[in-house]
Amino acid sequence: MIVETLLIHGRMRAEDVLACVWDVMKRRLDVEEEDAVSNSGNTDDAAKDWDEDEPSMEEI
Repeated sequence: MIVETLLIHGRMRAEDVLACVWDVMKRRLDVEEEDAVSNSGNTDDAAKDWDEDEPSMEEI
């Protein structure tokens, strides 16, 4: 909505608005990637839990 207002009133060029939006989206992706990397240590526990739920070869 703010972007539309800036474009309608000619306060910013479309290229500038797109550049701002691109920067914000890139920052969000960077933060999500950092969160994924920091949470990657928890995947080992999840894998162990999943393995425990699966029947072993002896049980089959």
